[in-house]
Amino acid sequence: MPPQAFDIHGESDLAGTLFPDATRLYGQQLVCELAALSYIVGMEVPGMHSLFSGLRVGIHDLTEASVFSIAGSDERFKRLLISVTGRSLNAEIEAFQRPAPTSMPPLRALRHRVRPNEHAGVTALVVGGSRGLGEVAAKLIAAGGGRVTITYRTGEEDAYRVVDDIRRSGGDCQARQLIIGEGAPPLGPLPAINQLYYFATPKIFGKRAGGYDDALYRSLRSVYVTGFEDLCKTLLARRGRRAVFYPSTVAIDAPPPELQEYALAKSEGEALCQRINDSDQITILAPRLPRTATDQTLSILQVPAEDPVDLLAPFVRRMTELTR
Repeated sequence: MPPQAFDIHGESDLAGTLFPDATRLYGQQLVCELAALSYIVGMEVPGMHSLFSGLRVGIHDLTEASVFSIAGSDERFKRLLISVTGRSLNAEIEAFQRPAPTSMPPLRALRHRVRPNEHAGVTALVVGGSRGLGEVAAKLIAAGGGRVTITYRTGEEDAYRVVDDIRRSGGDCQARQLIIGEGAPPLGPLPAINQLYYFATPKIFGKRAGGYDDALYRSLRSVYVTGFEDLCKTLLARRGRRAVFYPSTVAIDAPPPELQEYALAKSEGEALCQRINDSDQITILAPRLPRTATDQTLSILQVPAEDPVDLLAPFVRRMTELTR
């Protein structure tokens, strides 16, 4: 890649308004060039689905030079070193190309995975059905003639994308917002259902300051234990046969350090499922699922992961058998 022009995008005069102290100390040109470094990574190289990982900057007197180029790369890790020579700075950027978001198959591609009307009579609430495993479960149910309500916390656009796909293929689906976890409002009325799929998924992976994080554990527990229990109490107050799918995790067996809070919260969720199953009023399936190819498990390094459809199809079939 030959050297490319390093340009400033946007309104330079806003530098003084947005960053008055930095502009006063270092000047408008430097502040604008620092901001423009993220444009290189996000819009030029690597572009979309990138990660701005590191930066070294040196300041110099104003010059006319203003270019950037690739100084090095490592294909194994999708890593780039980008050299930048601006009018007021020299910089070396470390950036990574991230995998594109995981897309689940449309409903029409799943029809061969279910028998005609296999899930007729199913009325399912799929918590967290706007993406990932929840999206797949919703589409499998709808492909077999079941009715589905999917919930989302913040991904309204994703949720209605799923709804539109299901409806275009002749399925029955609607969406509603449902917030679960710390600070969540009361649940409110739930639709009449005979199946509950619980894919509520807070962020699991992320930067860690050190060892065990009790605040993170409490946050995860509020979703995987307390929030789930609240939903089950609502179901227990109703009559009729109901089945619940609570996906647990193989991380419980040997939790890596970065997943210890997650594994502990999920383990408590499993214990809750067992107590509710003992009441003989609701049947809960709580399998320990392996790492699955979803947005939650995307990483720069390729890690083996199960296909979501192959993984879920047998469980969706079993859930329907439990409500017959």
